[in-house]
Amino acid sequence: MIKKIDMKRIFPILLAVFIFSCSAQKTQVAQPKAVTISSKGSTGTNEYQLRIKEIISDSRCPADVTCVWGGEVQLVVSVYKDKKQVEDMPLTIRSILLKENAVWLSKYAPGSIKRIVVLPDYKQDDKRELKDYRIEIQYN
Repeated sequence: MIKKIDMKRIFPILLAVFIFSCSAQKTQVAQPKAVTISSKGSTGTNEYQLRIKEIISDSRCPADVTCVWGGEVQLVVSVYKDKKQVEDMPLTIRSILLKENAVWLSKYAPGSIKRIVVLPDYKQDDKRELKDYRIEIQYN
C-alpha cells in the first residue's frame, strides 16, 4: 500500500534544501572585490605576493590639468611564492591594455578583472616616490 504524501510537510523541507544548495554554490564562486599591490606587497592574493619593484615612467594626466590623452604608467611588478621570486614583469597600465594586463595578472590574482587603476592621482607639481604608488585590481 502506497502512503499519501503530505505536501504541507514536504514543501518546507524541499525549500530548505533548495536555499542551502544555492547558498553553497555562491560561496564556491566567491572572489575578492579588489586586490591592492604596492611596493610593500599585495593584499587579497592567496598563494602569491605581488610587489611594485620599479616605476619606469608615469605620463598620466595630473588631476589639476586638462589633457587630451589620459597617459599611462610603466612599471615592473615582482611575483613571489613562498618568499622566492617567481618573475619580474614589466607592465604598461592604461585603459586600452586592460585585457592584456588582466590575462597576466589573473595567473597570480585570479578572478574576472573589471578595472586596473594606478593610484594615487597627483597634481602637476607633486613629487612621486615608489612607496606612494599602488595598483588596485577591481573585480566584476
